[in-house]
Amino acid sequence: MAFELLGTECAKVEVLGTEVCEMYVNGQLVFTCGDAPTPLEPPGDITNFAASDGRVNTIEMTFSGAGGHPAPTYDLYENGYKVANGISSGYDLSRTGPSSATYKVIATNSEGTSTSNENVGSSTAEAVNYPPGTITNFKASDCYMSYIEFTWASASYANSYDLYNEFGSLIESNVTSGYIFNSGYVEPYSYYVVAKNAHGSTQSNSDIGSTWSTGSGSGFSASKTLIAGTDFPADAVIDVCLIGGGVSGIAKCSNSPSEKDGGGAGSITSTTVGPFSCGESLTLSIGKGGASRTAQEGEEVSGYTGGDSTFAGITAAGGESYYSGNGEAAPSNCYSSSSYDGTLANKQNYVAYGGQGGFGNGGNGSSYEGTSATAGSKGAGGGCCQRTIQYPPAISGAGGDGYLELSW
Repeated sequence: MAFELLGTECAKVEVLGTEVCEMYVNGQLVFTCGDAPTPLEPPGDITNFAASDGRVNTIEMTFSGAGGHPAPTYDLYENGYKVANGISSGYDLSRTGPSSATYKVIATNSEGTSTSNENVGSSTAEAVNYPPGTITNFKASDCYMSYIEFTWASASYANSYDLYNEFGSLIESNVTSGYIFNSGYVEPYSYYVVAKNAHGSTQSNSDIGSTWSTGSGSGFSASKTLIAGTDFPADAVIDVCLIGGGVSGIAKCSNSPSEKDGGGAGSITSTTVGPFSCGESLTLSIGKGGASRTAQEGEEVSGYTGGDSTFAGITAAGGESYYSGNGEAAPSNCYSSSSYDGTLANKQNYVAYGGQGGFGNGGNGSSYEGTSATAGSKGAGGGCCQRTIQYPPAISGAGGDGYLELSW
């Protein structure tokens, strides 16, 4: 059988004694005799594509058709994978229980394709008559001065939560994870939450929560990482008192009497920092005190300087100078305890001064053939040591390592 197009008409042909005058392209009727041929066109734009939310176990797909010739077919894609062929607007995609995904449709005919916008759709589960499921990871904070924060992972089917203390006393009803209990100072107590719905209740694990009292934290004499909420209250403004390492004393071994100094203390920095996030890490670096010095017969050696201490962007420089200590009270500083300069030693005009007091006492001087010079403590300077050549060597006192004191 053959077709001949004459303008907008086509010749009739006889097939098994029957006159026919129709044309098909890829199985699609294009025109009949006497009609003008319809141009072939790829699918146009698919508009208003939407995937529904909140329906039980189904997601409905709606869209406006794309047009085109031959008429296109529409396939549905979920998160990039084809899940249904030949759909039309109003198609219901079956899903079991709660679900959520991104959907689109693609129109296809012999001339090309067209892709819709993407849209997120979701489904819900059928209502069930269950009590709340398990509550996990219930935690009560111990980070703060003024409040306790309670957090937990939600239980399935729970409608509300109530907070209790270890004595079974209701603290607050209808709370949510992240609830803040503005308590002021509270000693450590155990807490828990109860999840409820119309069909029952479920109790969480218990956890101990508390707040910090006003006070002073332990001093820190070694480099370490401090944790907000563990080493000091996270929500407080913290008073910082920081000192660098002290200088070691001079050492001299000769038969020439003289006066020699002990080491100076590290510098002191006083300021405030905070508040911080619970669990935030802050690096403390404690400056080392200058090491003791040893002078052999005929030698005189200077003390070593102290190292810098740093914390939370604050620096207290190490000591660099010498000091003539004689047991006097050290100048007041921000550290809570008083301190004193080291004492001098003087025998036969061999004068060995003590170190300067810092947060701790300065080291004591040592003269002639007496006891050894001592080290400073908490950023203080070390004592001087003088010996005659008959009693070598002369060993001075080391400077004290730096120190950090926190209060709130």
